[in-house]
Amino acid sequence: MRRKPFTVLTRASLVLGMVWVAATRGAGAPAPALLKDIAMSERASGSEVLLRIEGEYSFRPAQASEHAIVIDLVGVKAGPIPASHEWDGSVLAGYHLTSYIDAANQPVVRVEVATKHLDPFKVERHGQALRVLFGQGGAAGAHLKFTSLCYAQPQKTSVSS
Repeated sequence: MRRKPFTVLTRASLVLGMVWVAATRGAGAPAPALLKDIAMSERASGSEVLLRIEGEYSFRPAQASEHAIVIDLVGVKAGPIPASHEWDGSVLAGYHLTSYIDAANQPVVRVEVATKHLDPFKVERHGQALRVLFGQGGAAGAHLKFTSLCYAQPQKTSVSS
């Protein structure tokens, strides 16, 4: 008889704990940003790709190959825009979008910009837009050297004493 109140209290606290965890899971998680548009323009100093993004996000640019760069938009979902597009009459060949969830369970949109030949480039954030400048417009910024996006295999090293 003495154990009955203890059992009831234990069950009640477990149920309340499960309800509290279910209610607070995901609380405070911001809504993902939205990639609204991708536009390309030509200028005398070079080409420019403009990504219009609504919301809070971070980005990681990298040179994927001799003819492509990628920009990972972390915390972003793709809006109602085409997944790929080709541009004619430019040093930029087009773009391709890939969406995935990263290890931190955040949505990521990878924007791959294909080029006919790679000029120096830089990436600038201006409010709700991300500008990728190619050519002389990108020469003043940080020129990213070739980096592979493949995961590196661990190398065996010998330690000599």
